[in-house]
Amino acid sequence: MVMLIFGQPMTAICKFSLPRIIRLSLLLNLIFFILAGCQQHARQSIRLVWTGKQATGIRIPGSLVKGEQDKNPGSGLQVFLENGQTPMLGASGFEGPDILFKPLIALSPGKQYSVLFKKKLIGRVRVPSPDTADAPVLLALYPAADSLPENLLKIYLVFSAPMQEGEALHHTYLLNERADTISNIFLDLQPELWNRERTALTIWLDPGRIKRGLIPNERMGNPLKQGARYTLLVDAGWKSAGGLPLRQVFKKSFYVNGRDSSTPVPSQWKLALPRTETLQPLEIAFNEPLDYFLAGETLRIVDEKETPVRGNIILNKTQTGCTFRPARAWQAGTYRLQVATYLEDLAGNNLNKVFDRDITVQQKKEDVFIERRFVLAP
Repeated sequence: MVMLIFGQPMTAICKFSLPRIIRLSLLLNLIFFILAGCQQHARQSIRLVWTGKQATGIRIPGSLVKGEQDKNPGSGLQVFLENGQTPMLGASGFEGPDILFKPLIALSPGKQYSVLFKKKLIGRVRVPSPDTADAPVLLALYPAADSLPENLLKIYLVFSAPMQEGEALHHTYLLNERADTISNIFLDLQPELWNRERTALTIWLDPGRIKRGLIPNERMGNPLKQGARYTLLVDAGWKSAGGLPLRQVFKKSFYVNGRDSSTPVPSQWKLALPRTETLQPLEIAFNEPLDYFLAGETLRIVDEKETPVRGNIILNKTQTGCTFRPARAWQAGTYRLQVATYLEDLAGNNLNKVFDRDITVQQKKEDVFIERRFVLAP
């Protein structure tokens, strides 16, 4: 056995294997130096900082401003959009060995930026173009009904992705039956009324034209005319925060009824009660369309001990009613449907007062919420 290991057979094995072992070792060393070089290059390169799919900053290696680490980098660092003449607004500061530049406005996809330190170019960085598969879609428009009051106050747009702000009135139009664009319809609010995620926008029709007795109303009349048909159009030029335009044009046609000059009355709502020991929903019919987002946050159910009943409120497609689905089976007892009084109908009338009211008339004391009692028998 010893002769087999250290004698002639072993010599043959070594003669056959050593050249290959040496070549493999050289290859591994080469790969190591390439990877090390790539890592070193990455540490010395200007890089983008990402928040989700959005480029929100630029990371500059401290070695590119060698000898300046103990000073304020903002005094010498400038970032320019390609072919731009004015440096971008933003904040700079050290983060470990690097300088982090965070622009006031997110970097634009498909654009190249130049980074200067003390007016000397130290590098460039390009933001990749977005994937067209991520193009946003206008998911819904509220109110969704095909017939709306003449004094309609608000419109909600709901998107599939965060959108660019300040663009609503450049891409949203109201057309009459001849497909002519009607001007001065919407209130130009800056900043616009977005939700935190920038996926839902509130657009107001001009309240000054809706409230009778005000100068805009007397000069131009109500934005919508009873008996007329309109089309709300959102064009495909509106871009998401990632720089992609809407996938398609959105159109919504509707007919205009008379003015709504009364407040919602919960005491007149119809309740379809569930059976006890079941997860059946409580069904609520409003008898009129209500504000989509406010209806979802102003209703709750409490039991005899004032404990809120956990569950979900789901509005129907026309916002004329909703269902409350409990998390646990209903128990026999007395319940109360509580409705916060800031709930509004489509004309902005809440449970305490109408929107188009005479402000010189003394108003009664306002309630915080209105209750509707119901009993579930065993």
